[in-house]
Amino acid sequence: MSDAGFQIANPNGGQEFAYYYVDDVAVLASAGDLTAAIAPPSPLSCVEPVTVLDASGSSAGPGITYSWDGPNGFTSTL
Repeated sequence: MSDAGFQIANPNGGQEFAYYYVDDVAVLASAGDLTAAIAPPSPLSCVEPVTVLDASGSSAGPGITYSWDGPNGFTSTL
């Protein structure tokens, strides 16, 4: 993201000591394209009751989190 400026101008010339007020300012920023990629996990079975999700091909960095949920109210955030 680059620096940005904010300017209020009176196109009618205004007076030297005129005051202008701003009620609201909205700033929108785009994070660019994000990727969420999970390699296909191995199948679960009675013999293999645990699997690992590999999301190493996903976007990472400050401010990016991943969350998921499952049965019985399970939730997790990474």
